[in-house]
Formats: sequence, structure tokens, C-alpha cells
Amino acid sequence: MTDLLTRAFEQLRTLSANRQDEIASRILDRLDDEAQWNDAFVQSQEALNELLHQAMAEYRAAKNRELSAGEL
Repeated sequence: MTDLLTRAFEQLRTLSANRQDEIASRILDRLDDEAQWNDAFVQSQEALNELLHQAMAEYRAAKNRELSAGEL
């Protein structure tokens, strides 16, 4: 544990039990949100990589064509 985190916990110990639980809940929620974001990012990267491989395969097979601005 880092010195900064140790100091934070020392200060938290001085708070009421209700306040400690409130802060702990916020910390856990934030960590859960971060984990979900990381999972979503990994999944989106996998999907983007798949799209890239498909696009490159189509390009190599000359299955694509240039679009005009009106076709976009």
C-alpha cells in the first residue's frame, strides 16, 4: 500500500461508521465502474480489430470501391 493511501485510511478511521461506509461505497462503485469500462474497451478493441481484418481482406480482394460524398 502506498504512503498516500495509508494516510487516507488513517484519516478515514477518524470518521463515523456511517461516513466510512459511504466513502467505501463510493470507492467500490468507482472501482467497479472502472472494471466495467476496461472490459468494454477490450471488447470494443476486439470488434474493431475484426472489422479491420474484414476491411483489409475486402481491399486486397478488390471488393471495395471509392464512394462519392453523396453516397456517404
